[in-house]
Amino acid sequence: MASRHAKEELYYVPDPIKRHQPKGTEIRHKNGHYYVYKVEGYYDRDAHKPKSRSLGCAGQIYEGIGFVPNKKKPRAAEFITKEYGATQTVMTAGAGLLEALRECFPSECMRVYVTAVLKLLGNLSSKDVDIAYGKSAVSSLLPEVHLSKNTVSGFLARLSVEREGMVRFMRSYAGCGNGGMIFDGTSFVSGSRCNPFCEKGYSPGHIGKSQIRLIYAYDRTSR
Repeated sequence: MASRHAKEELYYVPDPIKRHQPKGTEIRHKNGHYYVYKVEGYYDRDAHKPKSRSLGCAGQIYEGIGFVPNKKKPRAAEFITKEYGATQTVMTAGAGLLEALRECFPSECMRVYVTAVLKLLGNLSSKDVDIAYGKSAVSSLLPEVHLSKNTVSGFLARLSVEREGMVRFMRSYAGCGNGGMIFDGTSFVSGSRCNPFCEKGYSPGHIGKSQIRLIYAYDRTSR
């Protein structure tokens, strides 16, 4: 009997309170307060009859005031930390580089430029470029550059056969300054355990081995 009485008290709602009930809800009386719960109907195939289920408390009804919905909790602020200092230094030092790349590689200039900046800031594999892009200020300064692992691998493969564009790009810099500079690069496997310049490399035939990358710079007049 006590249980039945408690249930009747739970669902007993006086008419002045019912008048403020929103559609699609039910009112529950608890400790002198009238809580409003959203409900939805469904058909119970096992019981062969329609039923309803609660979707959570939507607010309260106050006598003399009416229905007051729950306050929505504000979404937690999301903070993303990006590196700006080194990125800005590299991009300032390479002013005009993007325009030169656009002349020689019009369809891939943005990917070439962004990938070059990111690789200069850190020794990255193709699969890490997209992650580094999201953490760098480059993604804010040059947004919407697609650099997924497959995308980077694909454009590097296309770039490797664009010899005409490569030659034209290098020639545009060959006459800069008094004598001009010529660059060449290579990598080789190293077994040293103390050399701080050794890192995991990805050159063909030596993937995953400790390697050193070298870039040679020559003044073409004095060699």
